[in-house]
Amino acid sequence: NLRWYQEILDVDPAKLVAKVECPIWIAHGGKDFEVNPKTEPDALVRAARRHKKTHDLVRFPDLDHLFKREPGKSTMTSYLTDRPVDPRFLAQLINWADARSKRANPAPKKLPKKKKK
Repeated sequence: NLRWYQEILDVDPAKLVAKVECPIWIAHGGKDFEVNPKTEPDALVRAARRHKKTHDLVRFPDLDHLFKREPGKSTMTSYLTDRPVDPRFLAQLINWADARSKRANPAPKKLPKKKKK
């Protein structure tokens, strides 16, 4: 676990943002104790702006790091509780991805019908 943790600490999210070649959806759970809700999402937004990346930030105040509803305080132990990923989170993610893919791949234009001779 120590090696994995060191690898995570060595990751520079701003450098990762610079390499992204598609729109970025930044989502954050307000009850996430692993990522600071006041600084981390905003740092990603700043990096996206600096590198001129299309991006959206969506905050989910009552969700944890796993985007699961957390009625109390989120802890490592609460991760073990059998809870589904929040349906609002999934719906927004799907809608966002669907909208971006339609912009990137618009429906083909219908060709005019050939006139009969």
